[in-house]
Amino acid sequence: MKELADYQATIEAAIQKLGVDPKVCRTDKENRWHLHRGNAEIVVLLRESTTFEQKKRPSLVIVSPIVVVPAAIEARQELMELILKTNHQLITESFSMTREQAGHEVVYLSSTYFIEEMSEKEIEYSLSSQSYFALQFTSMLRKRFMGIDDKETAQKEHTPFKLDDE
Repeated sequence: MKELADYQATIEAAIQKLGVDPKVCRTDKENRWHLHRGNAEIVVLLRESTTFEQKKRPSLVIVSPIVVVPAAIEARQELMELILKTNHQLITESFSMTREQAGHEVVYLSSTYFIEEMSEKEIEYSLSSQSYFALQFTSMLRKRFMGIDDKETAQKEHTPFKLDDE
């Protein structure tokens, strides 16, 4: 079985195809890259995942924080219903929720793939798809549930990637 490091070059080649220098978006944590598309953050992770058979397999995980879950019960319920209904329509991405260290809950858009058989082109497509939906949902849900309106970014369907330091 290949080591995780053996997949780094393929991931970085896919990132490069998106017009981003993968060396610049590497983080200080091994097998992690940070990118942005408009106001959407995309975190790319290469890790081992455990299957239902308790076997370890290398995985590509792409996550994007979308919106802070509102404290008001009605707004919270509206958001939960919206993401559950939307999950049903998505193909490879899905919504999840987690409590951050600061104590607030955040909705994430994520996708996970077993990377062993993925080509560079498939990884590029997965990154592009995840970032496209992350941009759309970030703009829509932050406006609706947090009052943050980024009209300029929301109107650009295919906003190019940018780096954290731009």
